[in-house]
Amino acid sequence: MTVRPVRPDDVPAVVGLVRELADYEKALHEARLTEEQLAGVLFGESPALFGHVAEIDGHVVGVALWFLNFSTWRGTHGVYLEDLYVQPQHRGAGLGKELLRALAEVCVQRGYSRLEWSVLDWNTPSIEFYKAAGVPAQCWLTDMDGVLVHEERALPGAAEFLQRLVEKERRFLVLTNNSIFTPRDLAARLARAGLQVPEESIWTSALATADFLATQLPGGSAYVIGEAGLTTALYEVGYTLTDTDPDYVVLGETRTYSFEAITRAIRLIGRGARFIATNPDVTGPSPEGPLPATGSVAAMITRATGAEPYFVGKPNPMMFRSAMNRIEAHSESTIMIGDRMDTDVVAGIEAGLETVLVLSGSTAAADVPRFPFRPSRICDSIADVIELV
Repeated sequence: MTVRPVRPDDVPAVVGLVRELADYEKALHEARLTEEQLAGVLFGESPALFGHVAEIDGHVVGVALWFLNFSTWRGTHGVYLEDLYVQPQHRGAGLGKELLRALAEVCVQRGYSRLEWSVLDWNTPSIEFYKAAGVPAQCWLTDMDGVLVHEERALPGAAEFLQRLVEKERRFLVLTNNSIFTPRDLAARLARAGLQVPEESIWTSALATADFLATQLPGGSAYVIGEAGLTTALYEVGYTLTDTDPDYVVLGETRTYSFEAITRAIRLIGRGARFIATNPDVTGPSPEGPLPATGSVAAMITRATGAEPYFVGKPNPMMFRSAMNRIEAHSESTIMIGDRMDTDVVAGIEAGLETVLVLSGSTAAADVPRFPFRPSRICDSIADVIELV
């Protein structure tokens, strides 16, 4: 059994299959299709139709004919499946699924997010289509702490998972809500744990915040409470850092929160600066126990000003969308891996991603039922995800 693109010498057999389908559907216009007409639309100077055939022992027994289209109201390109037919005597062998798989691969290669077919309820497939067709996810987003590392040590299977992504040439990003460190810092931290991740494959809440502000107000200004990870990210998108009439007050995580800096932020917000925070995490880990984090300080500023911040990091799906933009990923063929139901999984679901919860971090198996949403699958650790790549 072989599924391949249609060739000129397949035209007589394909016309025969189209006529069989037309007879079944009582579609008289297709029943009158000639070999010359089909050859013209498939192999003319400007092809309007494309196709794949299923072949058994040198005989064409199934066909999928499709054309490219553009949805003006969605603003997206896609594939429209015109005909899908397998001869009755050859059904049950998975030929239809293999033809759909071939189309899914076309969609992935072309970067299309849709395959449409009237029988499939107009825009059905998306995630379900790719999964049903058996096409592996092309892009991966994974949380860092609790998934790949714990307390500066690599978790079992993390190195092998990253290696599999590289071997399979999958696009990926390692995500973290931590805004203290630059990607170069984090790449070095991972390297010390034995994990090789290039800095361009790391996406932080600081980078997501800078990306968001650059789209909202290019070339703006900000008063920043944070470390090098945040200030560097804002500087690199062209922002001016100032404490005089800034457009934004941007709050990130820092090792030492200054009372003077917080007071300055409160007064600037009171004078009209808009309030942005990198993430809503109220505490962060340390060997001695939890430390107050961005969310706690943001709550203090909110009580003093009445202004609620816009949080860019998880669980805001904005962080995942900006990450996908970074690697030119599509939600239909991207998987998110995380260890927290209340940030990683919920944000992944809201971003339209397939989600994998690993039980090596914050969320235990016993905690899952209390949430009103579910991940696509649950694994004990990242080691169990390797076979999915």
